[in-house]
Amino acid sequence: MDSPSQNFEKLSFPGRDGYFNCIIIEALTHGMYSALVLVALWQTASMAYSRVRIIMLSVLVLMYLLATTHLGVRWYWVRQAFVVEATTPEDSFYVFLEVKYFWVWVVSGLTFGLNTVIADSVLIWRCWTIWSRDWRIVILPIVFTITGAVFNGFFLYQETLVTDDPNEEVSAWGSSINWGLPFLVMSLVTTLTCTSLIVYRIWLISKKKQGSKGFLKTYRGVIEILVQSAALYLLTLIIFLAFFVRDDLRSMYPLPILDSVTGIAPTLIVARVAAGETRPQSDEPVDNTPLQLDADHHIQLPPPDIVLPSFRFRSKDRSSVAV
Repeated sequence: MDSPSQNFEKLSFPGRDGYFNCIIIEALTHGMYSALVLVALWQTASMAYSRVRIIMLSVLVLMYLLATTHLGVRWYWVRQAFVVEATTPEDSFYVFLEVKYFWVWVVSGLTFGLNTVIADSVLIWRCWTIWSRDWRIVILPIVFTITGAVFNGFFLYQETLVTDDPNEEVSAWGSSINWGLPFLVMSLVTTLTCTSLIVYRIWLISKKKQGSKGFLKTYRGVIEILVQSAALYLLTLIIFLAFFVRDDLRSMYPLPILDSVTGIAPTLIVARVAAGETRPQSDEPVDNTPLQLDADHHIQLPPPDIVLPSFRFRSKDRSSVAV
């Protein structure tokens, strides 16, 4: 087993290389995120305002600001290490371990955790509304999200216990893994559960209206947007977890991508809905009340007297549920 000093030397170069490369990766992914946010805001700017749209856009902007804060504090941290304080390569790595910069870990962890909880909450809300506001359907995802938030709180507390004792063994995450892992697993399970429930609900309603064959042709756009956005987040999260669970220093590479993708996934839904990608894909004539996302991110459902008698009416022959 390596001594603490040997362990420090062993991790010094990959640590410095990783922090430097990761801030570049995060800047690139955040740039793509920024462009997507601008597109989403631009496409929705010409639409009539509604309470649902204002709330959704406000949430997306909040998530973007949190991701920007994450990038900002980590850029400051890397600059302090490589430009301001360090005089030798070893000194630059030591800066990342100094107690006086533990606040960077806390702020970056807090912003990432809040973004994850907000993204999961938005998905739960979509699931709740498409299921006719039935709390029984979303009780498990809510429990998963609350439990994950508690674990994230312990994770952040563990980060405040960082020490710069040179005799202490250096590792990528240390004992923080014990709290960070269940937090991320809860988010993964929430995303899988809610996405599956939304897709199943759409299939269930449309099957009663048009049958399974018509469902695949008509509602392909809705399913693609929901599933692809969830898959983008889940794939990035799983890749990060594969390194995180082993306390691997290379986990820092997918982390900045995950930070941006957490906000990109829900923003992508808004942008694609505003672009009209949820219109029915079938060339065959369909019922005049299609199941599709409208400008308010609602799913237009068949007449309520057929499948959803508890929904509020938008007109005499149509109801809507915010998604």
